[in-house]
Amino acid sequence: MRQTLKGMWGGDHSRLPLQWWFPALIACVGAFAGYLGSVYTEDIRSSVPIGFGAGPLVWSAFFFWMSLLAFGSLFGLALHAHNEATRNSLAQLQDRSAELQTLIRTLPPKGFLVTFEDLFRVSFDVDSRVGETEDGLKASIVVALGGIASLVRAFDSRDDGPEYRINLMVFRPTAQLRPEDLAKHVMFVEPGYNPHTWDGVLQLRQEFAYRFNQESMEVDTEIEPLMLPIPEPGFRVDSGKPAILPGAPSVFCDPTKSAGVENTLELATWCRERSALRSSVADEIERYYAAGAGSAIRSFICMPIVVTPSGGTPVTIGVLNIQSSRPGFLPGEKAGQFVPLATPFILLIGRSLAKYRVVPKGVATAVPKAAAAA
Repeated sequence: MRQTLKGMWGGDHSRLPLQWWFPALIACVGAFAGYLGSVYTEDIRSSVPIGFGAGPLVWSAFFFWMSLLAFGSLFGLALHAHNEATRNSLAQLQDRSAELQTLIRTLPPKGFLVTFEDLFRVSFDVDSRVGETEDGLKASIVVALGGIASLVRAFDSRDDGPEYRINLMVFRPTAQLRPEDLAKHVMFVEPGYNPHTWDGVLQLRQEFAYRFNQESMEVDTEIEPLMLPIPEPGFRVDSGKPAILPGAPSVFCDPTKSAGVENTLELATWCRERSALRSSVADEIERYYAAGAGSAIRSFICMPIVVTPSGGTPVTIGVLNIQSSRPGFLPGEKAGQFVPLATPFILLIGRSLAKYRVVPKGVATAVPKAAAAA
């Protein structure tokens, strides 16, 4: 019985005037006032003007005026409720329209899925045919990178002529690092850093670094084999704030998500305000993107490269970076739609990269070559 009454009256009392029975209630009150007005016309006329305490109470007149007041109040309440409902509906419609506009802006251009199918078919065919020699593995990775570059061209179609860069960073354990390699190539570390608190580094592989625009793609000959530190798990948080570099290191440590930066000139501010990184690191990041080697990079997105050995646990072996010379590369929802489309190509890259044993150019290794190839 209680549930029945609750369903009849509604859980939100502000919506009572919108219930099906409320207009009927108004009509009944109005009809009752009309009935009293027609039957007790003389009594009602004689009660005007109304004066409390001026004489005996005329009940017929009293009920007439009360029912008339109730009729007006209920009618006004219903009108107000309908106006509020209309206003809320319009607000919801505007929100839905904004969501639809965002969805339309983030949809890939016409023919994109056909392009995607063709690119992946080529990448998969090359991966299946080249074999597991060093040259074959490299060819498979490069073709997959080219496929992702073509997806970027089609997906991030804009008329301000951006130049893009795509490259791979591969994880190297601390045991494979020599002090001279770190001194020359590691970046964004505080003075007096201790590599023994790191799991290793992410090192950019020059042979898998390319730059491209809407017309062409070529090897990025200007890029250096820079290294970014990957702290041990116990050193990744400090006072509740992340102590990991944003971008590729952050994605490597949490491969369940990709990471994007829409304006690299704001990255140093984020480090100072929202991370536990030292101010010297934030200053170096600021110089790098404002006037250093990264001055041509204004936005980027990083995606993890994860492989799963047969019957084993997934292992993150590196990170794919896509960089743009313009701010706002794949903003908001657009990145959320691009990443799943790039994932099949990244899986192909991961499969070949896990077997690729070539030591980075210009970098010595602290372990024998035979051990590295094990």
